[in-house]
Amino acid sequence: MGEPSAEGVTVVVPTFDRGRLVERAVDSILSQTRPPDAVVVVDDGSRDDTRQRLAGYGDKIQVVAQANLGASRARNRGVEESSTAWVAFLDSDDHWLPDHLERLLDAVAATDGRAALYFDDTAIDEADGGGSFFEAAGLRFDGPLIVAEPVVPWTMGSLQPMLLQSSLVRTSVFRALGGLARELTVRHDTHLFFRIGFRYPMCAVAGIGGHLSADAGPDGRLTDWRSQRAPGGWIQSVWMYEDLGRQAPDDVTRAAMRDRLAGTHIRVGMMGVRLHEWGSGVRHLTRGVATSPQEVARLARRGVRRRMARRPRPTGRIPRVPKG
Repeated sequence: MGEPSAEGVTVVVPTFDRGRLVERAVDSILSQTRPPDAVVVVDDGSRDDTRQRLAGYGDKIQVVAQANLGASRARNRGVEESSTAWVAFLDSDDHWLPDHLERLLDAVAATDGRAALYFDDTAIDEADGGGSFFEAAGLRFDGPLIVAEPVVPWTMGSLQPMLLQSSLVRTSVFRALGGLARELTVRHDTHLFFRIGFRYPMCAVAGIGGHLSADAGPDGRLTDWRSQRAPGGWIQSVWMYEDLGRQAPDDVTRAAMRDRLAGTHIRVGMMGVRLHEWGSGVRHLTRGVATSPQEVARLARRGVRRRMARRPRPTGRIPRVPKG
């Protein structure tokens, strides 16, 4: 592991069976108006022609191959290879606009680098509803940028306005936090943003920096901001909120994580009941009530049962909460 230099940015691209898409991502990185100092593509066990396509870039990029370990470990591996002060991320099915890195690094200079994470807006593919991520999350501000102090309120909304593929993260902070949680296959980015926002300022930068494509299909994304809606995603959320409750910096934030944990248990419990997995359903419902009776009462008042009844019937089984 190299020690971060005083300046510079490394771009980390995790990829898995994305031969037909990865070149577009890499080309958008190499064509930046402010080129990165290094590009690390982590091939997470691809079985297609990804490696052959990447070979055509020669020494313009560094390719690291590993067994298929998942997106969080692939990104962590890329950061291990970094020797710059900043690290940026791009998924291999997405792409950046040419001035993305330049605008984020201008924001770093304008704020004397006091934020640990800088992010701009991301266009959402029309197949996923269109618009932008700032719009979806309700983030509005005047001027070119805005800095929020911890606990950063943007992390606490129902949808966080930042995405890893739109973010520039201080390398030393990423490493100090232990990187992305290996226990999570989804929501590892949300988990990271909470942990950064608990302790460090964040800076939002105006303007679209990249495009969140739908080219990989609904089941092929490395980062799926809707994935937590499936039963397995909600189970990942249980682990996440348990862990965040332990890391929360104050009583107010701890209580917020406890309420979210209770609500997640209730949702998983309701799914279990609808799937006729009575043991799992009752277990999660009981844990939800024990975790935060007030939150359960609030959810009941809002009619959770009626909302769940209107949703499509969940499929599959309720998995166990990850250990960690």
